[in-house]
Amino acid sequence: QAFFESKPRAREPLRRTELPSAGIMVKIVAQPRAMKAKKVQTVLATKKAPTGPRTKKLQNHSERGSGLKFALETYEAVSRFTPQTKIKYGPNLKSKGSKSFDRYAKYMKAKTVAEALKLGTKPADLLWEYERGNYQVVGGPQSSTPNCCQGKTSDKTGAEKVLSSFRGPSGFSLKMDPERRLMCAKLAAEFGYDLDMLHQQADETGNNESADIQMQRTLANALAEKTLKEVAKARRKVSDADVVEVLKAWGFARNETRLNVLPQGQTWVHSDTLGPIRMRHGGFRITDPTLAYASFTKLLCKWFTDHQPDDIACKCVFTGINVNANYAGRIHRDGNNEGPSAIKAVGKFTGGKLRYFPTDKQRNPRTDITTLKTKDSVVMDLSNKFVLFDGNCAHGVEKFKGERFSLVYFTAKGYMKIKEPDRARLAKIGFCLPTEKLIKTMKQEVNNVYG
Repeated sequence: QAFFESKPRAREPLRRTELPSAGIMVKIVAQPRAMKAKKVQTVLATKKAPTGPRTKKLQNHSERGSGLKFALETYEAVSRFTPQTKIKYGPNLKSKGSKSFDRYAKYMKAKTVAEALKLGTKPADLLWEYERGNYQVVGGPQSSTPNCCQGKTSDKTGAEKVLSSFRGPSGFSLKMDPERRLMCAKLAAEFGYDLDMLHQQADETGNNESADIQMQRTLANALAEKTLKEVAKARRKVSDADVVEVLKAWGFARNETRLNVLPQGQTWVHSDTLGPIRMRHGGFRITDPTLAYASFTKLLCKWFTDHQPDDIACKCVFTGINVNANYAGRIHRDGNNEGPSAIKAVGKFTGGKLRYFPTDKQRNPRTDITTLKTKDSVVMDLSNKFVLFDGNCAHGVEKFKGERFSLVYFTAKGYMKIKEPDRARLAKIGFCLPTEKLIKTMKQEVNNVYG
């Protein structure tokens, strides 16, 4: 026992949302879970209440979460092992006569992780014995990122494949940034979520959100709900800080469809749309996150209506919100847009101003964007207040440093075709829906501002 100055200790049951001082304790999932074939409703619709998918701590739940639990730091360390990582095992402290004693007796002779796996150790053993000091890492290469983030598991063999299939704890994907996982754990504890069960249900849903994204959005929605209650109680406006806090928790999926804004060299951006979107047949459909995470949407709507600048003379209306994170959209024109839009950027960043071409109004044919002259543009600071502009005119974001979120409130072209039931749903969560007269007034206001 003195070999690594560590004694084996008895396992104590922990609630999945407990945050002990030594670290966050979570359940191991050593191999990827198979997706269930049965199509089930999204976890976001498991409750009738409009506050979101609360999955509370379960008192008699044993199907999941009854297995091994380890500190998050343990996952971080073991997930970065490579086949060549050198290790040194201590004496066999397993119970004599047990299967684990016999297995340990074989792989304790290993000098590398690859040899240990070949001799019978498992990912769970690596975690258990690392945490108890049954072996030490004595050299050899280790990865800077978890193995599961490095290429496709199907393309690997041997020890590399085993290490790559190691996904980490349920509800805490190793593909997530460590700081982000810690934030999720704290939010889950604050709002009483069972992350293990939440992640399992999200993994089984039939929508297009990954389990990681759905989990983060659920937590962001809960945070937004709490913020809205605080705002109402204090009779105050939604602040920029409120919005930044919720956006930091929001799960942004990779959006590969916004081809007109992609910065050079990128194939995707973090950009989500709330509100109705135009379908190929000409009708409209409200995007799933809009209503599934109603508190999140409502918070962003209220923030906008709380802070319409005094220098915008008209009432600002909108059917949609583009929520963008940490990318500088190249110069482009918005399609399927009535034009008048309001934009603001929040977060801790420098740069990131909007370069806007207010005279870019030629139609049939439109001027090639690459031929536009800088002298015909204006640069707008989006960090102080909402700015009104015409999205049909060319515009783009300048380079920036730091964390930057931008939100664009716009009206979709053909908004008159939005069905009345959908209009009622949108109005209920705070959308300021347009009329022909209001849109006309906004267009006049944009022309008045920029000539």
